[in-house]
Amino acid sequence: MAGTYGGEKRWRNGGVGRWRPGTAEILRLHYQEKLERTPIASSLGISYTTVTRTLHKAEAKGGEELLTLADPELEALFYPVRPGPKARVELSEAELDKILGELKRRGVTRQLLYREYVAANGEVAMSYTSFCERIRQHSKALRLSMLLEHDPGAEMYIDYCGDRVPIYGRSGEVAFYAEIFVATLAASGYTYFEAHPSQDSASFCAGITRALEFFGGTTAAWVPENVPRNIFTDDDGRTTLEEFEGVHVAGNPVE
Repeated sequence: MAGTYGGEKRWRNGGVGRWRPGTAEILRLHYQEKLERTPIASSLGISYTTVTRTLHKAEAKGGEELLTLADPELEALFYPVRPGPKARVELSEAELDKILGELKRRGVTRQLLYREYVAANGEVAMSYTSFCERIRQHSKALRLSMLLEHDPGAEMYIDYCGDRVPIYGRSGEVAFYAEIFVATLAASGYTYFEAHPSQDSASFCAGITRALEFFGGTTAAWVPENVPRNIFTDDDGRTTLEEFEGVHVAGNPVE
């Protein structure tokens, strides 16, 4: 619905933006025509409260002298545009990749990385919740893009976990730190793991043997991931897995 006054059209509900009466017209009717608030409200089709608020603002800002200002100037004076929230510094994909890499390091936490992010960006830094959500979304996107198809019974992945686990003696002291051997069936994700006193060829082969007993059979290929070369081969360069016949060993050991 539209109303016309003071030579200008004002939209009450259907127009674009928030409707408000022409400030200049309210001031003209009050200061020049000497109308009271109720007749002004009736003539302009607005509420008495709106007229009262406008005139209170006018008295605080100069009263009748405001009639010399153009309508856009009055609108800016009475209804200044509030500054929006500051743009937050987003994390690029490269930065998110770096953060995910840092989180794999021992002792690195999201709280620690967030403090570094805030120190670098100050007031425009996003909240901790948003920071963690960006990391979660990026990690999820990477997992979806890196999904691999595996045929049942085709591959078994074998490796040691990165962190060692303390093994305690009867008196409560740490007796030694165990290496965790892990074997996983690629298609199902079914996993077997056990603790070893160290990463050596004998323990490695024994772990594979017990994993096969646990799974009730073997796969067509075994994939050693990041297995150190000293475990994977002996001094003559032969693979320590040669004792297992009929299985293809895929992948290369690392130095």
